[in-house]
Amino acid sequence: MVDVCPTLAAYLSNPHPAWNDLIDAAYVLAAQYDLSDAIWKTLCGGLGREWAALTVAMVAELPAATFTRCAAPRIEQRRASYIAGIARKLAKGEEVSITASWFRHVKRSTEPALVVRN
Repeated sequence: MVDVCPTLAAYLSNPHPAWNDLIDAAYVLAAQYDLSDAIWKTLCGGLGREWAALTVAMVAELPAATFTRCAAPRIEQRRASYIAGIARKLAKGEEVSITASWFRHVKRSTEPALVVRN
């Protein structure tokens, strides 16, 4: 994961991180986007800690052009808005689909979709 998520790698002290290291780094990255602890907890509760970390890491790598529906002036705010939207859906009990399109930029188009239901 570190190879395809260089933004997250900048928050790691261990070059061969375990999942706990990745989760901790994603939490710090989420805080850099000004995401609240409540949003992080909602992501972890709805997706699981690993998928929450993966979600934050992958959103960090998506091209800025991905966030066309958000008028926020800074890309960090656009990324935060996107992640917060996922958390809002989870909090409402709505289905959240994390599809292969998340991985397109790393050429993993064969990854299966993950559907999470509350």
